[in-house]
Parts: sequence; structure tokens; C-alpha cells
Amino acid sequence: MGAISHRLGASSGSIYHRFPSRNALLGRLWMQKAAQFAGRCTAAPRDTRIRCMDGSAGPGGSEAED
Repeated sequence: MGAISHRLGASSGSIYHRFPSRNALLGRLWMQKAAQFAGRCTAAPRDTRIRCMDGSAGPGGSEAED
């Protein structure tokens, strides 16, 4: 948490006020990123959604590079 607060330029206390533990912060981050990923996949055309779900579409819905 110290490294996170240093990087953000915030006090550790302000981080702990919002997140009671490192696991709580990481869990929130994980859920937020998963929701963003799902939103991009849902907004993409159907063929891209299929590739997105099977891992063959790269960032932004484009073909993944080999």
C-alpha cells in the first residue's frame, strides 16, 4: 500500500480509508478491469465478440499478434 500511495501522491491513510486492505483494493481493480473488458467485448461486432471471448482478439478488438 505504501508504494501505491507514493505513486498516487496520497497518504497511506487516505488509501486505507477507501480500501481496508490490499486485497480489497486489488479486488476492486480486478472487478473494474473485468467490467471494462466485458463492455468492450459486448460493444464489438459479433465476430469480434467471439474472438474476444476465445482470446484471439487483441486490444481494441483487433486480431492478436502472433
